[in-house]
Amino acid sequence: MNQTKIFWNNSFLNSWNLFWLTSIPMSLIMTYVMMQNDMTTGSGVSEMIGFSVRWAVPLIYIVTAASAVNILFPNTFTKWWFRNRKYIGMTFAVAMGWQGTFIYIMSAFYRDYYFEDVYLLRNEIEGSIGYIFLAAMVVTSFKFGSKYVNSSQWKIIHKDNIFKGKTGYMNISSKEPIHDATLYRIWSMTKPVISIVILQLIDEKKIRLDDILTDYLPQFKNLKVLKNQESKISDVIDIQSMPTIKDLLLHTAGFTYNFLGDNVGREYDRVGLFCSEKTTLADEIDILSSLPLLYQPSTKWVYSVSVDILGRIIEIITRNNLQAELKKRIFAPLEMHDTGFTVDPENYDRIMASYEFDPIKKKLNNPKIGSQKIAGYGYPTNQSTYARGGHGLYSTLEDYSKFAQMLLTGKTRLGKNIISKTMLNKATSNYLEKDYLPIEIKNIAEISDENDLEPYGWGLGFRIMIDLNKAEDFGSLGEFGWGGAAATYFLVDPANQLSAVLMTQVLGADKILQKDFVREIYKNL
Repeated sequence: MNQTKIFWNNSFLNSWNLFWLTSIPMSLIMTYVMMQNDMTTGSGVSEMIGFSVRWAVPLIYIVTAASAVNILFPNTFTKWWFRNRKYIGMTFAVAMGWQGTFIYIMSAFYRDYYFEDVYLLRNEIEGSIGYIFLAAMVVTSFKFGSKYVNSSQWKIIHKDNIFKGKTGYMNISSKEPIHDATLYRIWSMTKPVISIVILQLIDEKKIRLDDILTDYLPQFKNLKVLKNQESKISDVIDIQSMPTIKDLLLHTAGFTYNFLGDNVGREYDRVGLFCSEKTTLADEIDILSSLPLLYQPSTKWVYSVSVDILGRIIEIITRNNLQAELKKRIFAPLEMHDTGFTVDPENYDRIMASYEFDPIKKKLNNPKIGSQKIAGYGYPTNQSTYARGGHGLYSTLEDYSKFAQMLLTGKTRLGKNIISKTMLNKATSNYLEKDYLPIEIKNIAEISDENDLEPYGWGLGFRIMIDLNKAEDFGSLGEFGWGGAAATYFLVDPANQLSAVLMTQVLGADKILQKDFVREIYKNL
């Protein structure tokens, strides 16, 4: 394993250990210099004020530069630097504490010298305000202080529009805490990324919403439809109309999933459709083309494997593999350096352990860190031939937040266009009738019979809030997003100009955690 990686991951050099490692030597040096100085004079105290500033200024530069350096030069060191900037900031706060102490000594015991040689009203005002904000930032950067402020107050204190919090462990057994660089399997939160690339291609006039499936995948030309949902897999009828790109985006193409309990889904499992360790995306699509649809295209909404097909269409249009094309179009422009279908062995220790929630026993199973499977799906850790449209990406909270934030404007943080505003508006508009989505979504409810998507319609890759009366106590009209099987979740709310991302790794707990997450967001608006 990479020795540099091991070195920077050493617990001695991270979190509070790093704070003590830097603040204690600084304080000892500060004490030594103070003892060598004549503290019985105003000039001696003034010299110590200057000495403390010489410590504080480099530290604040190190803290504020962490994010930019990590973006420009991503490597194990800069990621360590970025991950620990808060604790370096605490060392800066200690340096400022020393400065504040010397200022107090000056103003309390050497007032004549202070007012004759040092005092400026402007400095007093600026300094006082600065110390108030410094204290507030330090306190609210940690759980013990952040609980006393709401999200709006936090934004004012920290002078930005981002609230980030974390709690819990990467592995319950080892009690290793999660951190900013933690990697998560995001499951179906892969789908919106694929959808955006398809919409980019539409913007570029390389594909159209009304194009039919066989325009790009001729192996589907003999596609049949199951006679009815109770029919045997061999009991099929002719297709009335070929699915379109729009149908694939809307989940109205006639495909299904293997966990919905229908006969077509069971056939997916029987033929090994989702044997991710053995098949490429192209292999999967070839297998899928030989199987019937569950229903006639454009007649029903059923959550499905259709986005996998879109992933393959991207490869065909761009003549590039899916991972490379996503990196080119999404990950690189948005500086999502830790997002992809594979994880290098040197980063395995960053993957959060995955748990499965037992709703009967109300407990979690044993953790899984390597290759993960659910309902026949594989989730390889490092397989170069592996990529899927519907699931498979690894990402961090930081990375996916950049993607969610982009969906508010269609642009990167630096103003580079990712998707046109016109196309973004189309994508996030409801294309289904109000009573269309809820009827079919009951088939996907794995924990309860609760109709979780009842308030929503569906856009070109996202669920869309269309009925606040059915949304209980949270939500906003036009809010959109999606989630993943391991309870990952994101939403984008144009009306309130906010985006939010939840990352965890608990399979089967998505309905529980996602609702709590959304309620927490909207109760503070």
